[in-house]
Amino acid sequence: MKSKFLHTISFIIGLFFFVLSVYQAIFLNYPHFYTSFAFGSWLVLDFIDYKLTNYSILGYFRQHKHRVAFFMFLSLATVFCFIVDYLWGVKVSGMWEWVNYKAVHFVRMYLIMNASFVLSMYELFRVIKTLIHRRFGIKDDSLFEFKFYYKRKGRFYIYALLIGLFGLIVPGYSLVFNTQKFIEYAMLFPFLSILLITDSLTYLTGGIPILDEVLKVKRLDVISLVLTSTVGAVFTEFLNLFGNEWSYIKMPFQNIMLVGIPIAVFIGWIPLVVGSISIVNMIKHVTYVFEKKDI
Repeated sequence: MKSKFLHTISFIIGLFFFVLSVYQAIFLNYPHFYTSFAFGSWLVLDFIDYKLTNYSILGYFRQHKHRVAFFMFLSLATVFCFIVDYLWGVKVSGMWEWVNYKAVHFVRMYLIMNASFVLSMYELFRVIKTLIHRRFGIKDDSLFEFKFYYKRKGRFYIYALLIGLFGLIVPGYSLVFNTQKFIEYAMLFPFLSILLITDSLTYLTGGIPILDEVLKVKRLDVISLVLTSTVGAVFTEFLNLFGNEWSYIKMPFQNIMLVGIPIAVFIGWIPLVVGSISIVNMIKHVTYVFEKKDI
């Protein structure tokens, strides 16, 4: 199947699911709209990225040599989402709940929704980055040069990996000590751990981690990340006001609200989006390393 035809078909399918999800949420108040929304958004954004840059993550995974990478990605995204969202977020901290969810809905979430969400954030970032670079001429230069000696940089990412692994289990103190004290704030650690773990693995295998771009304050990347987080949060949380697929029970700064949504939710979208992009970045780089060894 030729790439152009594949992307055209995927765009039509994606547009169908995207429009369906918006209709379900706004007009039907359907509490299971987000799988269609995430899947449709990914395919539509993937098509836009293809038209803008002649590249897309769908086209990447479609290549026979990258199909193992897709299963690696799906496995990693599922594990991270299960631990952070369901284990810590729903079961242990009780910070949010998935309304009217049964076992089949959670299976669908971890097989389709979360992977589609991660891929859609990756593509949204690429589309926004391309558009603002072309429209406003913003370059990917650094406003601040955060320099490491080579050995120190390697040590930094080893520590970041260890901190990330530890951060992934931090909310477990609630089970060990039988307390919910500060659990809302402790939940920041597993969100950040996704970025730290995947970015560290990217660097330690010779790649360029997202954290490097952030620490150097690269204008194009930082602006694109902020806009991606903002657009993703606004669209998603707005639709959920109608669909009510999930609800927030207790959040940091619970009394500070924006259109009925805790402000902490919007802040939390930043590490969520950056972590999502870092997962895809890491999978692509690790795949490249293995392919290079096979040559």
